[in-house]
Amino acid sequence: MRRFTLLAVAIVSACPAPPPEPPGDEGEGEGEGEPVPDSTEELPFATWPCDRLDAFPHALTSTVTPLLLHFRRADERAEAERLLGYLEEGWRLEIDELGLAEPLPDTTDDGGYGCGEDERLDVFLWAGHEESFVDVVAERAATATEDYATMMVVDPYGPYGGDVLRCTALHELHHMSQAALDWWDAAVVYEMSATFVEDTVAGCHDSWEFALEEIQESPELPIDLDDGYAGWFMYGQALYLVFLQQGVFDGDSAFLAQMWQGMPSPAGEDPDYQDALDALLAPHGMSFLDTVPRYARWRWYTGARDDGAHFARGALYPEVEVGSVDATGPTSIVVRPALLGTSYLAVSGEGSVTLDVEGVPAGARVVVQALPGDAADGDVLTLPAAVTLPRTLAVTALPDGPTDVDARSTAPLALTVRLTR
Repeated sequence: MRRFTLLAVAIVSACPAPPPEPPGDEGEGEGEGEPVPDSTEELPFATWPCDRLDAFPHALTSTVTPLLLHFRRADERAEAERLLGYLEEGWRLEIDELGLAEPLPDTTDDGGYGCGEDERLDVFLWAGHEESFVDVVAERAATATEDYATMMVVDPYGPYGGDVLRCTALHELHHMSQAALDWWDAAVVYEMSATFVEDTVAGCHDSWEFALEEIQESPELPIDLDDGYAGWFMYGQALYLVFLQQGVFDGDSAFLAQMWQGMPSPAGEDPDYQDALDALLAPHGMSFLDTVPRYARWRWYTGARDDGAHFARGALYPEVEVGSVDATGPTSIVVRPALLGTSYLAVSGEGSVTLDVEGVPAGARVVVQALPGDAADGDVLTLPAAVTLPRTLAVTALPDGPTDVDARSTAPLALTVRLTR
């Protein structure tokens, strides 16, 4: 679905903060050098700031990026300078160095401007708003793809400011970059990608790792689930991109920019982010779907199960939720993963059992792994399979045949895991 408003992740801890460079000042009246009066009007939460430039009479202009930062009161200048400094740093790290797309200039196809009075990108420091977000202001109608110019709102005094303002700034700047290429894709890619930037580019770990609790508690959900911003699931799935970076691309984050460059398309059409990943993963001998069971395996090696060979911070991540079954005698249990989800099952007992999975519907297939493996971190089993106990099973449901993130069902399957002796 199209992302008209993308909220920043909640922030709970500090990130490193280098001092910002001095910005240019546009906060004086023209000609006479008289101070601009502050705006003290209480703005309703739903105010569209582009329509109320008069309520943001002060401004700082970046000398190194096309950013113009508006704020309301002169005593907010120090926070405005801090925010602009972080955005300038983010521009250098994300766009100049990592190669992410430069946000589009704020011009319309008829020669006007989507927000403000020129083509610079408008950032609004809005004290008291409490949220931080990016939204679109001008579509490039002349192109077939969904590319837009954007504006940004940040409250540096709210829950996404303070010690974690830098994390927020780099997260939101990436949303501006996303819109320059494709503003109509699976919802999850916008937040997991911006959160990955927080983690990998900004070095902010504590600002998002709390969201891992939500995904690790519900591994049976699709890893590309759109939760409608009901929780932190889409942010927590930045873990999938961390897995790709560390487990497939040898620690190189450049794949992120390459993924976004492979995504632009007309609204509702392919390629989507999973198609773009297919192209990037092909030289590594795998597809997007191939990575889903591998990712499931890595998610098991977290917390106390971390073995030092998977996630670099795996020992600090919450453990994935695991069910249990006693296979002392013949038994069966129903697990309910959705497509692209995984159910984990700790099987207790001794000796060996024969494992099979029944009830796989048409259009689906399952990949079952035994964790740990006999000679590696996991064994992919060919069913029916002999399994030595005790062992944990990871049952991942995948589509069997062509699949599309926009059309795939998110309903849980009912799979019977049967264990016999």
